[in-house]
Amino acid sequence: MSGWFELNRNGESQYHFALKVGDGDPILSSKTYQSKVSAQRGIGSVQAHSQSHDRYEKKVSQKNQPYFVLKDTDSQIIGLSQLHSSAAARDADMASVKTYGNTATVKDNTLHDPEVFMPDEQQQSKPSQIRAINVESDGAVPTIWNPNASVNSPCTQVKPKPTEPLSQSPDSEPSPGIDQRFLGALLMVIGMVAILGVSSALVDFKLIQYAVAAAAVALVVGGWLVFSRRPVGSTAIPAESGPKPRNWRPIRIGILLIVGLAAIWYAQSRQWGQWLDEDEAERLKAPVWNYHFDDFTTGISQADVQKHLSAEGFRMRCYGNLEQREKIEPEDTSTCWTITRSAYGIPSRMLVFFFGNDGLHHIRQDFPSGEWDAVSAWLKQQGDVDAGEYGRDQGGTKIAGRRGKTGLILASKPGFMGWTMVMWQGRERVIERTCQEENDRNPQWRMLCREWPAPTRPAGFIVRHTVKPEP
Repeated sequence: MSGWFELNRNGESQYHFALKVGDGDPILSSKTYQSKVSAQRGIGSVQAHSQSHDRYEKKVSQKNQPYFVLKDTDSQIIGLSQLHSSAAARDADMASVKTYGNTATVKDNTLHDPEVFMPDEQQQSKPSQIRAINVESDGAVPTIWNPNASVNSPCTQVKPKPTEPLSQSPDSEPSPGIDQRFLGALLMVIGMVAILGVSSALVDFKLIQYAVAAAAVALVVGGWLVFSRRPVGSTAIPAESGPKPRNWRPIRIGILLIVGLAAIWYAQSRQWGQWLDEDEAERLKAPVWNYHFDDFTTGISQADVQKHLSAEGFRMRCYGNLEQREKIEPEDTSTCWTITRSAYGIPSRMLVFFFGNDGLHHIRQDFPSGEWDAVSAWLKQQGDVDAGEYGRDQGGTKIAGRRGKTGLILASKPGFMGWTMVMWQGRERVIERTCQEENDRNPQWRMLCREWPAPTRPAGFIVRHTVKPEP
């Protein structure tokens, strides 16, 4: 049985070779080369390294099919065997490569290629099909001979050089194309932006918000898979058995995050629903709120508020040692809250008082989100001056203000918490915080710091609960 190299060119003008034996069965195949010279160097590298036992590496594909690769001294793969049904068949082909790998016989099916050097007269008279013949050689240099030339005519000889690294091997994956990377990165960015956008709304425990978060997580995972996957149309070379592809890790992480979101929503929504049910039951039994913000002034003590409102039937709950997130201002030290049935003819929810060491600082009143139109109409009737806008709330909604007699009244459309909040801030607290530096050019500063008259009579809340002595 004899062996030979067969050099071919595909339709894309790329070159490749195979070592064949017997009836033409290939026992070793090369990668594709961009030039014929590179392919000839590859043949020379196989001839030079096929006799060294340590240049072979046995492998097993993911489908448990044995194969082997031949490497050069730089550990670059220069030849790849076929997939075999057994380790014995693989070892037999590896032995054949060792036996015939240094053959000088090269069947060149590309002699019509313009890269081959031949005299002009031979180029004009070459046959349509040129087949190589055996040439006596020392085996170190593959010789490509024109059969129509005389014995002494020139021929092409190429000395082997270290072969170029394979573009693909079982141990490496090609990098995705630019378009594929861009699409994957874009999907990941969109998913992360969606996660950031919906994260603050998760405290409302609504199903749609958790569904959006889960979809955003899936989008990030999908973007990563697109970013890192093998390009379409790449040459498939058997992969080694062993650990699963690394893309399973983001998939597992994504599944865990989605399952975690579902578990949190299920547990917390039930708890949240229970709280809302309890609040609604208390609201229906609670008294109507008959006070206006102008009935309160800065400095009313916590004891007075708790005492008088409890006497009116409100269930007052008070506590101190506030965490930073529970404060409106750093000086707030304690709070009292209750639930009211309605206020100003509008169904209401929670009423919260914030106190400092010097007494009352702020009052916050909550209304259902569906009552915004009524609250907005009520707000326009409060105070005597439109105080403009005061930034945005946590949901990004503009905060509108009205200047009252005893404080600044602020409100915004329903935010991520699902209800409308109205805030009263005592006049003295607003002036202390706002008017430290003079800014007479700012109309809002002048309205609050120069043109806001002080109250001329005691707070209505105190007056109402003052016990008049009998005559």
